[in-house]
Amino acid sequence: MRFSFVEEQREAAAALRGLLERECPPDVARLPFDLGLWSRLAEMGVLGVRLEGDEVDLALLLEECGRFLTPGPVLATAAVGIPTLEDAGEKEHAQLAAEGKEVLAVGFAGDAVAFADVADLLLLEAEGAMHAVPRGDVRLEPVAGFSSARPAFRVHWEPGESTAIETSVELARERAAFAASVELLGIAARLIELAAGHAKERQQFGAPIGSFQAVKHLLANALVRLEFARPAVYRAACALANDEPGRRVAVSVAKSLASDAGTLAARNALQVHGAIGYTEEHHLHLWLKAAWALSLAHGDATWHRERVAAEVLRP
Repeated sequence: MRFSFVEEQREAAAALRGLLERECPPDVARLPFDLGLWSRLAEMGVLGVRLEGDEVDLALLLEECGRFLTPGPVLATAAVGIPTLEDAGEKEHAQLAAEGKEVLAVGFAGDAVAFADVADLLLLEAEGAMHAVPRGDVRLEPVAGFSSARPAFRVHWEPGESTAIETSVELARERAAFAASVELLGIAARLIELAAGHAKERQQFGAPIGSFQAVKHLLANALVRLEFARPAVYRAACALANDEPGRRVAVSVAKSLASDAGTLAARNALQVHGAIGYTEEHHLHLWLKAAWALSLAHGDATWHRERVAAEVLRP
């Protein structure tokens, strides 16, 4: 099977990159939420792609959001929340979210919910069903996480018939794992770019450290791991878009490989930067923390590999 994105999809990603280059520098990425930028994402159609398109249309856009660490629950709103509401027949809420007038957060049983504090509507799993719960009907308890730019909360609430929506919990989970995988591609790419840029500028023994073979190997290994993960993630996009029978395996392969790529890029970028990479003042830590957080979110690499094994070996 040959797969490639069409020109329209590439142009949309290029337009989004242009917007984020102008309006989402690292200082903005340090902030948990920017309502002005959120509105511009809605105007560009990024949030509402799934109203008329599918996961393939969304993939390159989420990758750019990962590259620039776009603040706010883009993943939850665009990739999970809106299609889940559409499936449940909650078209009014889906449209409001697409227009940037209603921010969504998504949480599954036992998990902390990212960006719950800025959400107007929370889609939460309880007792094997999804529920749509207004922000005013929940109590939030902050949870210590990797980064203040991605705040997470325990959500205390009471499920009931009035909050339940008819949609697939499993499909919502698959969408979340896929979206995390795509964002990890962008995060890993940016980590490699930051490390390569530092290696060209940092001098040691009278030469840029990027000229040293050991440093070259660190960057090359991270890039190979990223490029190995990329087609698997795009394959998962096709599987979800077409509701293929092998969707579960495709998503788990994507998430495991993307998590590997993100964590290796983070580790090697930190090694290239040295001690400065640990500091709050340097921007590197923003992408490091995002890679660590998303590699664990919606199932880590080990969990997804075990699921692939269970699916493949099932009688």
